[in-house]
Amino acid sequence: MIPKIIPRPKKGTGFSSLVSYIAQKSPVQWDKPIEQATASEGFEALTGYLKRHEESISPAYLDEFDHTRVDINGISILHNCLSVETAAREMEATANVNVACKDSVFHYVLSWQENETPSDAQVFDSVRFTLQSMGLQEHQFVAAIHRDTDNLHVHVAVNRVHPITFRANHLSYSIDTLHKASRLLEIKHGFNHDNGLYTVNENGYVLRQKDHHRNGLSSQAEHKVCLMENKSGRPSLYHYLLKMHHENRTVADELKSEMQFKTSSWRDVHALFARAGFSVSQSPHAGGLLITHGAGDDQVSVCWRKIFPEYRFSYDALIARIGSFQPGNVEPYSVPEIGMGYSDSLSLREINNRVSQCNERAIARMDLKGQYKAYTMALPVYRPDRSLLTQQYRQVNAHLQMVKASIRESERDPQIRRILFNAAEFDKRKAIAYIKARERESQQSFKAAQPRLNYKDWVAQQALSCDKAALSQLRSWAYRETRKKKYQNAIIERIGHDNLSNFITSNRDDVPVTKTKSFTTSLLREGTVIYRDKATDDIAMVDRGRSVCVGVNSQDNDHHQKAAATLVLTGKPSEVGVYGKDEFTQKGIRTLSDYIRTYPVYSGIRIKNSDDANAPFPLETQQNRGGLCRQ
Repeated sequence: MIPKIIPRPKKGTGFSSLVSYIAQKSPVQWDKPIEQATASEGFEALTGYLKRHEESISPAYLDEFDHTRVDINGISILHNCLSVETAAREMEATANVNVACKDSVFHYVLSWQENETPSDAQVFDSVRFTLQSMGLQEHQFVAAIHRDTDNLHVHVAVNRVHPITFRANHLSYSIDTLHKASRLLEIKHGFNHDNGLYTVNENGYVLRQKDHHRNGLSSQAEHKVCLMENKSGRPSLYHYLLKMHHENRTVADELKSEMQFKTSSWRDVHALFARAGFSVSQSPHAGGLLITHGAGDDQVSVCWRKIFPEYRFSYDALIARIGSFQPGNVEPYSVPEIGMGYSDSLSLREINNRVSQCNERAIARMDLKGQYKAYTMALPVYRPDRSLLTQQYRQVNAHLQMVKASIRESERDPQIRRILFNAAEFDKRKAIAYIKARERESQQSFKAAQPRLNYKDWVAQQALSCDKAALSQLRSWAYRETRKKKYQNAIIERIGHDNLSNFITSNRDDVPVTKTKSFTTSLLREGTVIYRDKATDDIAMVDRGRSVCVGVNSQDNDHHQKAAATLVLTGKPSEVGVYGKDEFTQKGIRTLSDYIRTYPVYSGIRIKNSDDANAPFPLETQQNRGGLCRQ
């Protein structure tokens, strides 16, 4: 899928150049030459080209998005105007209100490959998503599907001027936004991937196109690595270092950037790789270096030159720069600061699961940015009463002229007259300054009454409105702060360390903020949701996404523990774990086990540390469990 913005051949010539560009493709015979087209006919000519003929018109109907669908002579059209016939006049009337916007027409095309035949629903869904990603979902538009070429394509004509606020959307980075939206739509609908500013890599991530260094493996060796991974179902260390992306960067990329500028000795190199969870040693066979993870039977190694094929990172270049190799004595971090941590027990299918979830989140967050653009465009604009200001300025000038005329009649001495004239001019400037100050106060009070939220504050507000994508975005920012060791400290200062000691972990999806009669909710900027008991105002639960903590005063409250278990299971996890004090762990595992047995929808969930609940249970509970199992 290829997006293309149709450019204006010349700037500042109204709509005539746009009409000329579009009309050359149209088979319609125009009644008058293109050169005579006026600026007001730009929208009309554009919509005329989009619908082509009007011989066969099907009845129009509204779809689920309140957009009008109509077929004209086999051309499917989607718009949000009163009708196709009046769309051009409506757009022109809206555009004329904003006199500062010289070019209000935005025209772009989405084109598919020759072997692709997307349905009308898929095409119009792509149109809606691209409009929303640019913040144009509330603007007037007309979209028409053309099948008269080898490549099915859709033309979209949009009015840049908002129909309510009359603000013009500047469409910053619109071509980047369209290319990224195209890659996400290809993943969503299963279209073939096209080349563009963004690409989909072998792991399914949408990344900005750039020149990558060739990796150190030959095609045959890389093929053997892929065969080994496919057979075992486990990722190799080579796969983790070079192909698993985190925040659009591989672990090897992060190690390269640190190693190039922040290492001046072998001690620095060992400390750097220890932060990533690895150790560096000399190879006993090839005489080079090995990157090693783990120890004993779990030890896994990969050759240095396969990960860093560039000469500046080679073993010889390092010896020339920092001296002969010195073994290190730094223990690798158990929780790495660089990368997500390598584990050969992680299934490749789980990695693919993460990739699909990542793409779903990318689509939701792009939609969220489009909503924020629409929010900023819909904000009221302060418009001063220019007629009142003009009247006040005229009154001040008229009063000045009257005072000067009086001075001319009463005073004959030119020096005294000049002094009085200067005093009158000073009074005039005082009056004008007073008018401007009052207008400035009015403007400031308007802005205070209509504040514009920045993106983070707006996302937090949307999250409180039960927007799942906004809540996911907040948690994404929170995980980034976790890497910088600031997130944990902020949580401890706000909630207290004791309220984080007992918790339930899971790999669940994001759950929107839940509002109940028993709890009051508050949301931190990093996405943490705090549930307090309405009766005691004590912290009952702390929802941190992947973990739900139970407050220190709630660990003996059965209602709060059941609420925490329900909150975890609502996210549909595949496995959960209960950690903390022994009494809390045993009670939490029993509560989760009862839920899983009682409700079939939770039957596939596994409790990771269920063996910790082998402490002596009450006799009634054991008998009841035995009865349930026998049934």
